[in-house]
Amino acid sequence: RDTVDALLDAGADPDATSDWEAGPYSALHTLLDGATPERIAFAEYLVSRGATVDLHSAAGLGRIERIEEILDDAPDRVSAPGPDGATPLHLARSPEVAAFLLDRGAEIDKRCVDHRSTPAMWAAGGREDVMRFLLERGGRPDLYQAVLLNDGELGEAILSREPEAISVRVRFGRSHPHLGGGDKYVWALGGADTPLELARRRGAEAMEAFLWE
Repeated sequence: RDTVDALLDAGADPDATSDWEAGPYSALHTLLDGATPERIAFAEYLVSRGATVDLHSAAGLGRIERIEEILDDAPDRVSAPGPDGATPLHLARSPEVAAFLLDRGAEIDKRCVDHRSTPAMWAAGGREDVMRFLLERGGRPDLYQAVLLNDGELGEAILSREPEAISVRVRFGRSHPHLGGGDKYVWALGGADTPLELARRRGAEAMEAFLWE
């Protein structure tokens, strides 16, 4: 924070964005992509120092009133591309935020530009409550999500209709047909490139046994 204070005091723009062609990031966006409680607290500090809470940041911070304010003025922005070409739903902080966005017309399985990943895939970085909610609302599940939710019934349903999903792998810039993109998992899963390895790392013993079987 001392560094941030020094930069802002020297005239840095808190809303400056990158020139990333897939969708520019602001400092707030960077903190809220895969945010931990510490990063959220840092994001709130940036807001206190003048950073603008845009639609994507409002979703990531869980500020439903701000989301409502923006969408009341521009309802067609509910699935607008932001950082990495993600929609506000990709950054939704909670099931309540996700529900509000869906009720306003957000596309539940819209894929971001950079990673070809759905909002449920983006939720793999610690927002499994959002992931579960999106699947309950009709989002497309995958085998990694079954592991993250430790949901053997979901895993069995996926493999019964798509047996080849057992061979799915996470690779940067490439995808197994089961994912149809999904390389956000390269970052969100901490290097676990198979569902079996993910189950082992997360201590999902029932799912690990199921996958071996």
